[in-house]
Amino acid sequence: MHEIVIGRNPEDLTAFGLKGTGVIGKHIVGTKKDAHLTNNIRIDLTRPHIIGLFGKRGTGKSYTMGTIAEELLSLPDDVKKNIGSLIIDTMGIYWSMKNASDDAKPLAEWGLKPRGFDVIEMIPAGHDKIFKEDNISYDATFSLKVSYLNTDDWALSFNIPLDSEMGILLQKSMRELGEDLRDNEYSITDIIHYIMKQNGSESAK
Repeated sequence: MHEIVIGRNPEDLTAFGLKGTGVIGKHIVGTKKDAHLTNNIRIDLTRPHIIGLFGKRGTGKSYTMGTIAEELLSLPDDVKKNIGSLIIDTMGIYWSMKNASDDAKPLAEWGLKPRGFDVIEMIPAGHDKIFKEDNISYDATFSLKVSYLNTDDWALSFNIPLDSEMGILLQKSMRELGEDLRDNEYSITDIIHYIMKQNGSESAK
């Protein structure tokens, strides 16, 4: 049966066939009671792509992204070794990827068996207690150094317009901080110290 491949150029399709692609669904033929699943729909997983997943709540956007992630993890070793996958999961959806599904019936309809995946799950430092209380496993914690964030990052994080009094204070403080400490690491306390040294209203500070 012919398989539909999204995102693979004709040259790669000729050279590699379906190698390095993943199944993300099936083509639906017919409508209402006559609708049935036919050809696999595959996606190229070896070239860079910009993909947008759109739909109303509950229509399968997160499920589709999880499917793509699992297909990446299921690639042959000679393909997978050249691909690194990173999911920034702000909603806490994908922590269960390590565990095999306890509902095998839907998978069996697609000829699949439940399985877990060898993933490394990291959570923000300081959230250990929450995860332990909810009995959610994780492998490690992570945090970002304050000095990794620039002025634009801080303004975006706190929704501070750069042309406002707060934004101008922030820019001047970060510039002076960078000039004084240069390549040295600095803390949030250092940023606050430099802001308090500036001329400006107390409310803005």
